[in-house]
Amino acid sequence: MASKTLAIILGAGPGTGQALAVAFSKANAVALLARRKASLESVCQAVEKEGGVAKPFTCDASDKQSILDAFTSIKTEFPDHQVKVAVFNANNPFLMKPFLELTENDLKPGLDLNVYGAFTFSQQVIPLLLQAGGGSLIFSGATAALRGGAKLAAFSPSKFALRSLSQSIAREFGPQGVHTAHVILDGFIDTPALTEHFGPAEDGKRIKTASIAAAYVNLANQDKSAWTQELDLRPYSETF
Repeated sequence: MASKTLAIILGAGPGTGQALAVAFSKANAVALLARRKASLESVCQAVEKEGGVAKPFTCDASDKQSILDAFTSIKTEFPDHQVKVAVFNANNPFLMKPFLELTENDLKPGLDLNVYGAFTFSQQVIPLLLQAGGGSLIFSGATAALRGGAKLAAFSPSKFALRSLSQSIAREFGPQGVHTAHVILDGFIDTPALTEHFGPAEDGKRIKTASIAAAYVNLANQDKSAWTQELDLRPYSETF
């Protein structure tokens, strides 16, 4: 690949992460971060099958040192590349539980990931985007970032925090050329894991991962005169 630009995707597992990796590899080399080595290897193979360049970096997005180590390795692997796109696509496990049965430990995974992890990731990425003369930082969010719900008191707060972080970064670094966007994924995503558990869905009833990836690429390519800070994606059949 002749391109000397780089897209960094945290949460590059099968499903949405793989679709994002393949889509962004059309114009960039891609650095892929995820916890499981096996997942990273399969996503790298998918990118390379499409003619792209991808490198895997094992990373626990809820652990600060793990993120820092990954970025050190990325800079070593891609010393001559400019970072133009970064995607925080990590997601904590969905937890639905009565409020009075919750403990502080139920809140911790979401906070570690969507608050501390996103914070550390952003602090590593933004200087690289500034050095490149600008670029895009995109966060994958959820409907829970807009409204809480019964039995979602452990899941929703950190999603709210991620949305707030994206807004704060957008306002501070937008004038410096960093386009920050928060994407609300409202509905079931058509992943292999979901199909395995529930069977195939009718066409259009789940969000296609390729369609999510196309929307992210469009965000990254928007002209600076008309940037989107928040985008919501849902199947046509989803109520909202």
